[in-house]
Amino acid sequence: MQTLRIAICLLALTLPQLAASEQVTAELHLSKSQVVPGGSLVAAVHLRMAPGWHVYWRNPGDSGLPTNVTWGLPPGFTAGELRWPTPQRFEQGGLVSFGYGNELWLTTVIQVPDQTAQEPVTISANLRWLACLEACVPGSAALSAPLSISDVDATDASALALEQGLAAQSYPSNEAPYRCTAHITPNEVTLKLHPLSDKPTHPASLSFYPASEGVIQLAAAQRWTPGPIPQLTLQRAAGTKVPEPLEGLLVADDDRAWHISASRAQE
Repeated sequence: MQTLRIAICLLALTLPQLAASEQVTAELHLSKSQVVPGGSLVAAVHLRMAPGWHVYWRNPGDSGLPTNVTWGLPPGFTAGELRWPTPQRFEQGGLVSFGYGNELWLTTVIQVPDQTAQEPVTISANLRWLACLEACVPGSAALSAPLSISDVDATDASALALEQGLAAQSYPSNEAPYRCTAHITPNEVTLKLHPLSDKPTHPASLSFYPASEGVIQLAAAQRWTPGPIPQLTLQRAAGTKVPEPLEGLLVADDDRAWHISASRAQE
């Protein structure tokens, strides 16, 4: 009986902590169950939405609130920027928003300090989201996961779930096939896409998802002009300043996506 209790306790330590509401279930996963001093690991929050419900991207668009993750780390540990999958575009009642239905994996890389004791520590994540269907419901969760500091790396069932989950999501590439410039007029922003290849293959069309709110009119048509240097013309939002550089995602009609940072053209 004592052996069974120990086995159950060890199994519980390998399972992700879970928080659930009617709309969203949240879990915290680590890519390693133990890590060496000076090493690194991936931490991920996994949100699963009830059918029809969605949560929001870093730029929620015309409505909604961005999903937020605040990490709680031991002294000396650091977390990098969140890595967001390519969002879906939702349109309802003339409003456009960006977000995720079904599921969302948000990840970061956690760096372990060189000088740290070989003992168990805790990684925690405080989450806030807004889940919407016909109505919107705010949600939150406080999650934590154990991590051992040891002289060898090791993984567990939670790490396997993380690996499989990330493989099923589509993430934008940081290596866009274009150098992008932004040509700004009082009413429009035209992105000129200068190919980095001598023999480029352009998508049939591209859309731009801005990283910042209030930059362009999201419901307005985006005008795609093919050619040796393709162009994408966007309608500016009234009374707003275009950021320098203009950052966001280029999303192709075949669901490929790239992070871009478009510098303002000197006209």
